[in-house]
Amino acid sequence: MLRISQSYRMQIFSGLGLIIILLLLISFSRIFFVNNFKGSEEGIKIRINQGDNLEEVISALNEAGILENTLTFKIAVKLSNKDESILPGKYIFKKPLNNSQIIQILTDPTFVQMINFRIPEGITIKKLSNMVESKLGISSKEFIIACSDTTLINELGLRGKVKTLEGFLFPDTYRISLNISSRDLIKLLVDNFKNKLNTSLETRPILNEPEKLLDIVTMASIIEAETYIKDEMPTIAGVYYNRIKKHMRLEADPTVQYSLPDGPKSRLLYEDLKIDSPYNTYRNFGLPPGPINSPGMDAIIAAVNPQKHDFLFFVTSGDGGHTFSENYEKHLEAVKQYRKKINQN
Repeated sequence: MLRISQSYRMQIFSGLGLIIILLLLISFSRIFFVNNFKGSEEGIKIRINQGDNLEEVISALNEAGILENTLTFKIAVKLSNKDESILPGKYIFKKPLNNSQIIQILTDPTFVQMINFRIPEGITIKKLSNMVESKLGISSKEFIIACSDTTLINELGLRGKVKTLEGFLFPDTYRISLNISSRDLIKLLVDNFKNKLNTSLETRPILNEPEKLLDIVTMASIIEAETYIKDEMPTIAGVYYNRIKKHMRLEADPTVQYSLPDGPKSRLLYEDLKIDSPYNTYRNFGLPPGPINSPGMDAIIAAVNPQKHDFLFFVTSGDGGHTFSENYEKHLEAVKQYRKKINQN
């Protein structure tokens, strides 16, 4: 009978120990450091609710397509003793991540996810509310209600003059927390509006004159809706101020579009011009009671410094710009030329 020496047995046990350690290291590495999320170019957003347990968190991550292997993630959380440390909130996942990185994102109270949020010129609160819901996860209804915040309206000196902050949510690109509240978001936009106007010598004086501020932003919102061409904005402003001076109705199509209960149309009909609304400038004289969108600085400056001329009418030229006329006869000719161009095309 062969006798195995003690030293040989030790070598066998040492070899088995190394194999076991190696296997443990491989398993540990797989559990913690092998990517469990492939990544997403657009980013995947999820919400972890207050009180969600680990199984509910794993289910949410899995249903969103974030976890390739739910078992290794669960083991990693348990081994990290983090199953009671997952924080409620909104998260976005973009780059490839391993379980250790995912756990870090979900449990680190100092970790703040920031995103770029661009608000285009001329957007209405209604359209912005849909953007806020899709990109930030804030309920559109909640956002619209928050836009009636009397505290912020009072900060602008507009108490009793407007019911919402339409026109005062400044269009810009913002870097904001994914977990920002609707009120904090609105305050950020209003503060930016005030800061932008305060840094311009042309617009700074109107911040301290609430009536003038409202009129300027209202006029700017109409100008913003009429053209995207910066050089045309002061000319269009001049047209509308000329019409007001002559006690003519503004007859601005964008104010009618804003009045329509079902939202803007691709083409207004004659019956649309008869809609009974204080915003319908085909029926009412002067400016509407408030802005119809959020104008950018170019439109606001144009409303402050309109071009001086004798134009009273304008119509699209068919090439992106507008044709301006001093009287109705010339305006009809410009309309005729526009229709001719459209028919030729």
